[in-house]
Order: sequence, then structure tokens, then C-alpha cells
Amino acid sequence: MAYLYVRHTVIDFNNWYRIFDSNKEDQEKHGLVEVQLFRDQKDQNDVIIIFRVTDVEKAREYIYAPEAEIARDEAGVIGEPESFFLDKVED
Repeated sequence: MAYLYVRHTVIDFNNWYRIFDSNKEDQEKHGLVEVQLFRDQKDQNDVIIIFRVTDVEKAREYIYAPEAEIARDEAGVIGEPESFFLDKVED
């Protein structure tokens, strides 16, 4: 099973979350199902999202599309997000 780890800093968490939450349908359409959302205890604008990925190729196209950069700018993401795809290690 594949996952996507994304970490970024935002200007205002509430504004970012409103935009992030409004994109759930589009995320799911591109193979991204939100698993967990985290905020740093010291900096509440430092955000980590871990998605379960149902289609890696669709997800990769989606997160690297020019529209994604526009959405990140609109949501107040500072700098380039750290992101990478993961495979879950089964016991």
C-alpha cells in the first residue's frame, strides 16, 4: 500500500485548512485519501499530511500540476512543500 507524506508551512492554518478541506473531492479523484493531519506543537502553521494513495500515477500528476502550485499559493503555503511517496512495510 502506498502513502504520500507532505509537509509544509502555511501563513494561516485556518485559511489553509478551509481551502484544503474544500479540495477533498478533487484529491480523492486523483487517488489521495487523507489518512492523518498533524500540526507542530510549537508552530501550529507547520503542517504534515499523510495520504493513503489509491493511484500513484494520478496522485503524482496532481501534486506536480501547475494548478497545484496555484492552489498552494492561494492557501498560503510558504516555500516548496516537502513531499515523498512511501510504501508501507508489512509485518
